[in-house]
Amino acid sequence: MKETVFRGHIITVTIEDGFESVHVPGSVHTFIITNSGELRLTVERRENSTVVREKIQGGIINPQETPIEAAKRELLEELGLIAGDWQELLIQKTTGTINDTRYYFIAQGITEVTNQTDNEVIATKDYPLETVYTKAMRGQFSPATQAAIARLWFLVSKNEVNLNHRIETSNLR
Repeated sequence: MKETVFRGHIITVTIEDGFESVHVPGSVHTFIITNSGELRLTVERRENSTVVREKIQGGIINPQETPIEAAKRELLEELGLIAGDWQELLIQKTTGTINDTRYYFIAQGITEVTNQTDNEVIATKDYPLETVYTKAMRGQFSPATQAAIARLWFLVSKNEVNLNHRIETSNLR
């Protein structure tokens, strides 16, 4: 019988047959492709922290929300942006001691709709994919995000993803 021994805002810990499991809600991570074909990273500082880090934009999936709905909501809430073109890049699911599902998307055709940003985001920086790939291979991102960046690098190298894709803004309405 599974017993919940801790329920926090984000994680839940259960014990079943003597084995502990951590359950994390699903999360979305978006590779924002600028209109010039670069990747936009967010620069964040968590509340009450002095640590500043660059990361792929993302957040938690709310209950009754699909991953793509969460990705669109997070992009708007955190950066005041909408994207006219979305592509699923990768789904990473882990089960066992840690249970987590991460959805990675590519967002292109970016339009700023508000300049209001989340309190955690202090800036954004645009980089060529090669620079982000180098940062990933140097360990500047989590292993899961490193794998997603490597997949994006591979798909771009095989011309299966085009970072210079643009759509007309009139199609966004």
